[in-house]
Amino acid sequence: MPRKELIAAVTGSRAQAYIRSQIEAHLLKFYGLKIEANYIWTDSLAVFYWTMSTKSLTTFIINRVNEINEKAADVTWRYINTKLNPADIGSRGCSPKELMNMKEYFHGPNFLIQPSNEWPKTLDSSEIKKIKDQEIIKEEKKSKIVYQASLLAQEEQLCFIETKTFSSGIN
Repeated sequence: MPRKELIAAVTGSRAQAYIRSQIEAHLLKFYGLKIEANYIWTDSLAVFYWTMSTKSLTTFIINRVNEINEKAADVTWRYINTKLNPADIGSRGCSPKELMNMKEYFHGPNFLIQPSNEWPKTLDSSEIKKIKDQEIIKEEKKSKIVYQASLLAQEEQLCFIETKTFSSGIN
């Protein structure tokens, strides 16, 4: 599931880049305005962790994180608890009629109309480092120790083993 959420984040970063370029072109051209800040919210701990991670990640993950960072270089990523995420309302078992009456589903959470310093607290780097979710951690590359042994034979049939140790990011 975390990989699917990452693909959704890639799609979101592509959409944000396109929409932002279109809005900025018109705001600047017609009104002389610029966008002050740009945020992308995710309720996926995996995506949030990977976009903030300084660890070596698997090829699949790092390629998508690199694209996200390229498309959304000036974006602030924020984590939102899934309970506050209105995009998840439809998947929580409500009827279409109930959904039609949920303002948050169509307009976003109420806190978004408040100044950003009043928004729910997002995870900081120290909290990100504490994440121990196995689905997330298994995407980190593990350093492996590789041993090379050479058998050296002497004329008297004595054997010596020469070993060398290499540390690498081989996966």
